Amino acid sequence: MGWSVAGVFVVSSVGGWRETPERQLGNALRLSTHRHGKCSKQSSLLRCAINVFMPICTRCNKSQPASEFSPDRRKKSGLQARCKTCCNQWQKENPEFSRKWFFQKKYGITIGQYELMHKEQDGKCACCGQPEYRRDHRTNKLRLLCVDHDHGTGRVRALLCDDCNVAVGRMKELPERAMMLYNYLTKQAK
Repeated sequence: MGWSVAGVFVVSSVGGWRETPERQLGNALRLSTHRHGKCSKQSSLLRCAINVFMPICTRCNKSQPASEFSPDRRKKSGLQARCKTCCNQWQKENPEFSRKWFFQKKYGITIGQYELMHKEQDGKCACCGQPEYRRDHRTNKLRLLCVDHDHGTGRVRALLCDDCNVAVGRMKELPERAMMLYNYLTKQAK
């Protein structure tokens, strides 16, 4: 990830007093030496001070404020290398990769395993037996069935429609609560 000089000498008002460019740069220098601890020359200190302010996106090569980058704890800078706009654009251009990454990261299954479960369930919810009817508000395509998993162990159980998945979550995955709700509804129906 690259960085630009823009923004270092901006005078800003903080807490009712005006921060001078010299003081702002000094604060940035202290912050950078505190973070890195290995900057010795004034030129490298200045480079570290610049790093605090305006990262450059590795895809569009534009210098942007740090608020335009998503956080990434794995990076030394604490920010992703690409700006939010470029990340969103890439995800739209590569939906299958995003889905593959999501299933693998969140549930530990591949797209092939998901499709096999979907086929075994005939594309219907394992709980109510209905197909998913909700549509994605951005693409207007039918949404995928939700992957139901045990939050304690992470074990994947089945595919559920959005309504059933939310209901299971609201019941905190406790069968006793589901039975109490069933008893309540049957009692009220009389």
